[in-house]
Amino acid sequence: MKDLETVHIPVALIDSEQVEMDEFITELSESIREQGLLNPISVQALNGETPRFKVIAGKKRLAACTLLGVGEVPCRVVKDVTDERFQLIQIEENLKRVNLPWWEISKLVSEWHILRQAQLGESAPVKGKSKRENPG
Repeated sequence: MKDLETVHIPVALIDSEQVEMDEFITELSESIREQGLLNPISVQALNGETPRFKVIAGKKRLAACTLLGVGEVPCRVVKDVTDERFQLIQIEENLKRVNLPWWEISKLVSEWHILRQAQLGESAPVKGKSKRENPG
């Protein structure tokens, strides 16, 4: 994505889904403490009286930083992208990770499939043809 500027945002201003604190988050927090955070967290500005942000990608990195007690984190503020597009980006990024367990891959592929069908429509098999006419 172009035109993405990295800014430091206080953790208290970032809303995120709850992430289960597990061994991975603990190890990630240790890595961040020792090496720093290489990839900024992607956020979207929320409309409101006070500035707030919603995590688009990087929930586990944010949880690890929170565990460390970090006051602010580097973020990329992404603009003008729909929630559906954000969800697709997030799923595709997660699917590209090498260390996903099989059940998480299965869940993400299913979510990706449903979102793509919502975008493109469901295709129906055509009698006598091996390919479907619709792209969904």
